[in-house]
Amino acid sequence: MVRQIYMLRNEAIRNNAIDAILSLPIDDKSPHEVHVKEPKRSNPQNRLMWALLRDVSRQVLWHGERLAPEDWKDLFTALWLKTKKTGATKCAWYRRWRCYAWRAYQQNAKGQHD
Repeated sequence: MVRQIYMLRNEAIRNNAIDAILSLPIDDKSPHEVHVKEPKRSNPQNRLMWALLRDVSRQVLWHGERLAPEDWKDLFTALWLKTKKTGATKCAWYRRWRCYAWRAYQQNAKGQHD
């Protein structure tokens, strides 16, 4: 099944979401999951964030390499988490992330503390 996301802006969209749920088969052995959550940020906020990340990507070299906007987002998020003492290594996305930028940052930080 294709993942469906419904942004509930009006009655018609809400009815479409309800219809989609009602059309799902009920199976004890292989149940479907339905998630309802608040958006993390608004569309204007999201567009601004990605515009700024593209600007950084075009203008800044990281250890002599140009990084993609997605890599900058991951790096900024990891650095922000470090300031919050959350521990970036505890985040699920970090365990999957194999970005050169993070490895370079760690090597640079380690060299400064040795």
